[in-house]
Amino acid sequence: MIVHFDCYCPTEWGQKLVVTGSSEELGKWDLDKALPLECCDLNRWRAAVNYSGQETVWYKYVLVGKDDSHYQMEMGHVRTLPLSSDADCHCIDTWQELPVEFSAYLSSAFTDVLFGANSRFADKPQRKRLPARSLEITCCVPMLKPTQYVCLTGNCSQLGNWSDMLPMSVGKYATWHIRFAINDLPNEFEYKFVVKDTADDSFLFWAPGANHRFIDTYEQSPIMLRIDDGVFTLADSKVRFAGVNVPVFALRTADSCGVGDFSDLKKLIDWAARVGLKMIQILPINDTISTYSFLDSYPYNAISVFALNPLFLDIFKLGKLADAKRQSQFESAARNLNDKQDVDYENVIKLKLEFCRTFFSENKDTIVASGGFTDFMAQNALWLEPYAAFSVLRDKFHTGDFNSWGKFATYSAQTVHKMFNPDSPYYADVMFWCYVQYELDRQLREATAHARRCGIILKGDLPIGISRCSVDAWCAPELYNFDGQAGAPPDFFSENGQNWGFPTYNWERMAKDGYAWWRRRLAKMNSYFDAYRIDHILGFFRIWEIPTTAVHGILGHFNPSLPLSEGELLERGLVFDYANACIPTTDDETIAKLFGSQAEKTKGKYLVRQSDGLYRLKPEYATQRLIYNELVGHSDPESLSPSKRQLLNGLLTIAADVLLIKDEATGGYHPRIDLQKTSSYARLPKPTRQLLDAVYEDYFYHRHDIFWRKQAEVKLSALLKASDMLVCGEDLGMIPACVQPVMAELGILSLEIQRMPKTFTEFADLQTIPYTSVCATSTHDISTIRGWWEENAESTQRYYNNWLKLNGKAPKTANVDICKMIIDNHLQSPAMCVMIPIQDFFALEPSLRVKNVEQERINVPANPRNYWKYRMHVPIETLMKSRKLNGLVKQMLGASGRSV
Repeated sequence: MIVHFDCYCPTEWGQKLVVTGSSEELGKWDLDKALPLECCDLNRWRAAVNYSGQETVWYKYVLVGKDDSHYQMEMGHVRTLPLSSDADCHCIDTWQELPVEFSAYLSSAFTDVLFGANSRFADKPQRKRLPARSLEITCCVPMLKPTQYVCLTGNCSQLGNWSDMLPMSVGKYATWHIRFAINDLPNEFEYKFVVKDTADDSFLFWAPGANHRFIDTYEQSPIMLRIDDGVFTLADSKVRFAGVNVPVFALRTADSCGVGDFSDLKKLIDWAARVGLKMIQILPINDTISTYSFLDSYPYNAISVFALNPLFLDIFKLGKLADAKRQSQFESAARNLNDKQDVDYENVIKLKLEFCRTFFSENKDTIVASGGFTDFMAQNALWLEPYAAFSVLRDKFHTGDFNSWGKFATYSAQTVHKMFNPDSPYYADVMFWCYVQYELDRQLREATAHARRCGIILKGDLPIGISRCSVDAWCAPELYNFDGQAGAPPDFFSENGQNWGFPTYNWERMAKDGYAWWRRRLAKMNSYFDAYRIDHILGFFRIWEIPTTAVHGILGHFNPSLPLSEGELLERGLVFDYANACIPTTDDETIAKLFGSQAEKTKGKYLVRQSDGLYRLKPEYATQRLIYNELVGHSDPESLSPSKRQLLNGLLTIAADVLLIKDEATGGYHPRIDLQKTSSYARLPKPTRQLLDAVYEDYFYHRHDIFWRKQAEVKLSALLKASDMLVCGEDLGMIPACVQPVMAELGILSLEIQRMPKTFTEFADLQTIPYTSVCATSTHDISTIRGWWEENAESTQRYYNNWLKLNGKAPKTANVDICKMIIDNHLQSPAMCVMIPIQDFFALEPSLRVKNVEQERINVPANPRNYWKYRMHVPIETLMKSRKLNGLVKQMLGASGRSV
């Protein structure tokens, strides 16, 4: 069978068009292996390729810039092509040049939730064999109401002679289609699309533009023609809506067990629907159990990117225990935990797993034999079996560090499979963990279905990293780099940068199978969510990689990157000892500032004086990691005495006092981030500092733009094609110039925070942010409106006068009126979506405001041992009854035009 691709695409001299897709013939989404098309007529590009067998192929067209310097993937949905071995296929397409917001409009968040398709016209399985010569005409019409549908009519009797309308069928991505036998049609005809309404069978409007024309120039041999006539929409304005941010663990209801669960999520959905919110955004919900301590409360350190967290299981929904007294004891313990202000992680997870084990033990045979459970096992075996085995071995060896598991340290699929033999001593335990996942999946799917029925978009979170002690690292270590640590350079959150400790990705290896791990991960998320946030999207352009010898993120460098060679540094006029510039060096003045009265003692124990009067660390303390291990070890750094903490921080600062960081792979050099703050920089002559500043500016803000752009286009394209969810990127921090155009090109919504502007201003102008964005008053990583108001009186005063346009002195606390003004200003912004944390909603109602604003803080990014324990201080049932708050939120949404 031959498939012909025929695409109309206006191009400029030197540009090329290729088609990439899911099959080997189209390169499996690898742009370097895409099928090139030839320009045959004016702006018509064609190519043919042989296929064998029957399958469905997904594909898209990509415009390649001059000298292959840039790739531009067409906007809109992924095209689908169901193949049949009986006939050649001709795909007659038009390059999709759409406004950037159409990528959002074609996501399931819009097509399935906000604008659900009319089920009467949904695709049905083909019962009749297609004729030997068939024609399929398609168009994409997003944002129709459930009662609206698309018809086709034309200038021949078979198409209704412009008076009768032929209803079309709708499939994924709001794509409508209709099929004909070519031999039943005239050789030439015109046609057009019409939108009608089933409510009263009324005619709504004709599709814009000229009539479409078809001319049968094909031979009488078997053939399947597919004409894609592009996209049009009925909407006359841009859709704008609002939502609420709240972690699942923070939910509180009368039925909670000391922490929010997936059943509680359904009650939050009811509240959101009542007030007119259209999105609920949560934090990651994957299993994080590694130590059974509060450290496992960190939702971005999952032990599996597929398994759900048992913390969120509604245990009493499983059923009653056979022992009524034992059941009563569990219920009493749950009530006690639910009365607590915060999440008591250790006791909650202990109680939930104990109840689950008891219930499973009583009902194991029935559970294991049930059809639903066996189907779940079969459908998820690829990740479920390794996860269950990992969980059993973690408990057996009392650690998630699989390097300590003896003969189990190296993953063996055969060994894991044997654990599922009923005769295996591990059988009951691995089946238990599979059962917990089965119930979690059922409960979350119930919440997802409820959200979709209510017209609420559930938005998940895609963490950038994986835990070193995870199933994923155990099973496929070749996909990760364990000699580095992922993190972030110094920013708004931390002056020393952030070190998340995650291994970095081996992108080259991941590309070999078309990013299969990512595609499976996104497909799993897609079963629960209709939108997702890409955590630290900058990591898909380049990740901040920190050597394992470092503690602080400030000693990291970008990967991939283009290190500076000695020759380049010489050409820029920088003549000094580059090797020495990589060795931490300090002076008497700096030592005195860092250690005060302990300066001389510190010199004697930890430093060596050089012949030039400067100091270097002794070999046994030469790196941050050696220093940390000596002074902290396995202790909690927060427990250090003030003097020891001063010593630790001072020595870590000296260990980072370098100008350059050596790239071991290439022999080149990376300028150290914020090198201007080092004593090594201060000691340089002024002309040398000026030359170094110029190199620094070019390296961090210009040198990598084209390089990083190509990196991100390939990786992010693979992610986007793996699901039909609405995609939002967390693009905060040190943002390269290439990030915004790539996100716009791929239809990824940006994140806009007024107090974290992307320009060199103190606050962002909310009226100038892009429509294709998510605008938020706060996030889980920063303080709430009320908390921020009290952090810096001078900044608050400027905001009060310049942005709220209020005269006089700003009040010390953010009262209800101020919080309302700030939220109103966000709702009035052009952003497609405005997200408001649940804490900021509480700030609108006096009776719901907490006294201590710090109680509402979720995370402090500078603290790697943060306890993620925040809970709503009032139950959702109280929110449902709060007429004053609910009425106010409705009114604010309506006044801002955010009632979809």
